Amino acid sequence: EMRGGLAAVLALACLASGPPATAAAEAGVPAAAAGAGGGGETCTSEGVCTRNEQPLPTPPDRVFTLAELRGYDGSDGDEIYLAVRGVVFDVTPGAKKFYGPGKAYGSFAGRDITRCTATFSTALSDLDRFDYPEEKQKYLDKIYTKTYVGKYAMVGTLAPYTPITPPPPPPPPPPP
Repeated sequence: EMRGGLAAVLALACLASGPPATAAAEAGVPAAAAGAGGGGETCTSEGVCTRNEQPLPTPPDRVFTLAELRGYDGSDGDEIYLAVRGVVFDVTPGAKKFYGPGKAYGSFAGRDITRCTATFSTALSDLDRFDYPEEKQKYLDKIYTKTYVGKYAMVGTLAPYTPITPPPPPPPPPPP
């Protein structure tokens, strides 16, 4: 489900990229979630544009389990971390506006928000899941780079985990 506030946070994207494939693989992110380096475009006066590839920073060596990440939810007034595409970010600077307890994205604190980010969702059932439709890859790359890599400190990677997929809804009742 899309929320207006999420649109404001995620609409900041304008560059495509992602973490190095090896870092993503080590963090348990599917290979499809690993992207290339970021950068803009350079255009000549003739209108020919080429992409400027720039490597992204490498996350620190610290590895968080999903259970450890949950401890960084800001509930005790300390740091707020979240994970996107297998990389853990310190989003404490965004606590007052976005990620702190009681804020619009407070449910993201201490969680893997890869699926939420890719699908533009704030649904609790999309937390701690890294599966998402393939057609959302480019959008996820943009948000990852501009919003997270561009604004927040990387503090580590997320250890591989098995996401808990919610059960399908019950079938509708038979017609009378």
